[in-house]
Amino acid sequence: MILTMLVVLIHKETAMVRALGITIAGTGIAGFLLSRVQPRKKNHFARDGLTVVGLIWLVLSAAGAIPFWISGEIPSYVDSFFETVSGFTTTGATILTDIESLSRSAIFWRSLTH
Repeated sequence: MILTMLVVLIHKETAMVRALGITIAGTGIAGFLLSRVQPRKKNHFARDGLTVVGLIWLVLSAAGAIPFWISGEIPSYVDSFFETVSGFTTTGATILTDIESLSRSAIFWRSLTH
């Protein structure tokens, strides 16, 4: 998201500055707080790994959808989430009919997710 923030600042797209700022701050704070949690048990099994990977996939997709939604580039959070998940999973599915109508920074963020 920091690379996208550079694109936002270069093109002076104010809606995405706010959207990315909120998302970067929120995910940064959440990441910091989660890094302070100490596990009770030291043993990890395959099912623990599968659970963690699945949850991380969902959480990163949920966070990746926030800039589209807050900026208004994609008005519905569900559509934003779908667009981000389809990018992270490399399915190539999209809800957008005219991708070029997005702002340059939104296109850049979409390109990074895809």
